[in-house]
Amino acid sequence: MSSVRFDPSGPLRGGFRPPPDKSISHRAALFGAMCDEPVAVRNYLDSADTRSTLDALLILGAAIEEESMPGALVIRGVGLHTALEATGG
Repeated sequence: MSSVRFDPSGPLRGGFRPPPDKSISHRAALFGAMCDEPVAVRNYLDSADTRSTLDALLILGAAIEEESMPGALVIRGVGLHTALEATGG
């Protein structure tokens, strides 16, 4: 069996943006809604499931602003103990 050796050519350079993730998007929205200060979220996954989460947060009193960059939004939460009571079904 033969072997090949590769010597390092130097450090890697560049940028990498991972694809949006549904679980992380849900969590970012929920944590943002529990904060007293505005929370900027980047790389938010736009899907039916994550839109449902945002709709639920609106019903509970959070404000959500979509920014011009895709996947970017600002969540203005209601704090940990001041969410509105959900009504209806």
